Amino acid sequence: MQKNKITKAVFFGLGSAGQRHLRNLRNLKPNINIFYYKETGKNFLINNKLNKVEGDILKKYNLTLIKRLSDLKSINPDIAFICSPSSRHIFFGIYCAKIGCHLFIEKPISNSLQNIDTLSKIVNKKKLILNVGYQFLHHPLTKKLKEIVKKNKFGNLLRGEIRMNEDVKKYRKYGKFTDLLITKKKKGGGILLEQSHDISVLTWLFESRFNVIFCNTFRHKELGFEKGAEDAANLTLINKFRGSKTLFDVYLSSFAKKKKKQITLLF
Repeated sequence: MQKNKITKAVFFGLGSAGQRHLRNLRNLKPNINIFYYKETGKNFLINNKLNKVEGDILKKYNLTLIKRLSDLKSINPDIAFICSPSSRHIFFGIYCAKIGCHLFIEKPISNSLQNIDTLSKIVNKKKLILNVGYQFLHHPLTKKLKEIVKKNKFGNLLRGEIRMNEDVKKYRKYGKFTDLLITKKKKGGGILLEQSHDISVLTWLFESRFNVIFCNTFRHKELGFEKGAEDAANLTLINKFRGSKTLFDVYLSSFAKKKKKQITLLF
């Protein structure tokens, strides 16, 4: 049964992304009861500028800590924010969906296809809302691009290119960058998963699936990424748009000197 009024929420994972959603939720709904299921020993505050600051996260945001997953059944939260490493997303998602929770899952939905169909079936059966954190789909420029594509404003699309460059060492201003999820293979790291925003935007813009015809990944040893977690990738994708095949080149880098995020479409 779908819940219309949100009075209780539970968070899984309160790293930089989780705390961003937590701040937003507290601002939007100051009186909501928020619970926090904690798996790790780490517990610190992060501000909007990704700096670590002094304070107790439980007291600052008035959180109730829960140590046993089974306690959620009696708490009966309305929504779950799953911001843990992506290797745990589906496990927590299925557990919460079974007790009737709406779901917000940080991107990507998982680092594996395993049990995604199971989660989807539960969500559909219980008529729940599930949203994955691809916020660039809501950006005004992305929406404008969608309008241009939809109205065929500049003629037939010939080719596309996406480029995302950033420096992993500047992701945040506390701790070592080698502790970041993107560097950890088993937890769901690697640039293809951690920076999958751009591929998400492509599939949304053209409302179609893309076939990968070329993919080359890189792992530079000096960056310290775990084996199997790539720090850069080049892809060539193809899809059928308005009856003709279109190629898209995607370039992703996490060690660039100059930050850049660009979508180029040739008509």
